[in-house]
Amino acid sequence: MNKKFRVKDFAIINAWGCNRGSEAMHSTICSYLNQHCPDLDITIYARDWIDLSRFKNVQVKPMIKIQDLCPNDSKSQQKELRNQYVRDPSLLSPLLDNIFNHDLVISSPEYPYLGDLFPEDEMESLLHLALCKAKNIPFGILANSAGPFNNPERKDIRLNLFKAALFWTVREDLSFNYVKNFVAGTQFPNHLGADVAFAHPNRSTTDFLPPWQSKDFYHALEFIKSKPTIVVTLTDSDGYRRLDMTQELLKPSTYLPKLGKFLKHVVEKTGCQLIIFPHFYGKLEEQQIIQTVIEESGILSGIYVLNPLLNSEAHLYLYKAAEFAVTFRYHPLVFAARSSCPFMAVSYQYKFDGVLKFFEDPCPVVTPFDSLDSWMEAFAVCWDNREVTRQQIKNQLPSIVTSSRKHLDILLNVIKQGSD
Repeated sequence: MNKKFRVKDFAIINAWGCNRGSEAMHSTICSYLNQHCPDLDITIYARDWIDLSRFKNVQVKPMIKIQDLCPNDSKSQQKELRNQYVRDPSLLSPLLDNIFNHDLVISSPEYPYLGDLFPEDEMESLLHLALCKAKNIPFGILANSAGPFNNPERKDIRLNLFKAALFWTVREDLSFNYVKNFVAGTQFPNHLGADVAFAHPNRSTTDFLPPWQSKDFYHALEFIKSKPTIVVTLTDSDGYRRLDMTQELLKPSTYLPKLGKFLKHVVEKTGCQLIIFPHFYGKLEEQQIIQTVIEESGILSGIYVLNPLLNSEAHLYLYKAAEFAVTFRYHPLVFAARSSCPFMAVSYQYKFDGVLKFFEDPCPVVTPFDSLDSWMEAFAVCWDNREVTRQQIKNQLPSIVTSSRKHLDILLNVIKQGSD
């Protein structure tokens, strides 16, 4: 790759989209780059839509898929071609004359899409690294989870692409060790830091809140301030994904009633009201889960469902007014901690452990498969110690924000070097 390159057109690949966590990470990057590089044009290639219309210099495009490059081939042929292109990116060059023209690219801060846990997602993601290599576009990998890398059949193609990266930063010590051991003898990983969403600036509502969402936002804020309020974010039935690649699924017929009973217990123990934050942009399945859980709880009043159109910056703002948070999802845990709101976390993947370790494990953690009694016991400890946890979060947060921002500082240094 060229050591010097002009950076005017910047792109992010392998973004997931479709939820407020993915949005928050990319909103953080866009806010940071707009501050330091206001003339930069930003394109984000995502699997699903990301709500970033508040940034005028940002456009979101669909991920480039193998069917876009080889539309006339059968699905089996497309899969084989994708695998060939990942092994030998030079084969891609004839297909890319008029697309994917950027000065610098980063691979997105997301779940462990590089590694053994999501084999098909990884091949799609490696294809995008191959696009960069085929077009001689400098790229880095920013603030993601990664690993493990035990699949021997993918070792050579992974190393061929990973070693072409200018830098690689990760967000948990487990990911750090996976990357370090796999690319031994290289400079990777360059940094182990907190999730990039911790570096999101505290922006004014005029910067992130469109006029047509003001009524819903301020109504929710008024609700939270009217009485001690617990923010709740629920999960679906995907279950728990282990490092050995097995996944145990939850049964909605038993899981959703358990969630309802748990929320009823939370209200009875605390006397607080609840506000449920949707995470998936109004996705029908999530809305149905929320309504079912409310019905199962038997709570007839004192429960509010946030408008799913309110963006991640609105979520961050609202957490600051809450008394406590209960989250069955990863990024709402980040949002709560970023806002110094004490919490209870229900973990479904090792990335939860990474966040909690940065805060010196402030509370007991359960999984979706633990019993209702276990949930209630963990909640009691988290709730009763909430002020201690709040102070512990506040004590740790400055260093965690600094750790998070270093991901972006490394990126900015590459941009400045390329712009000289």
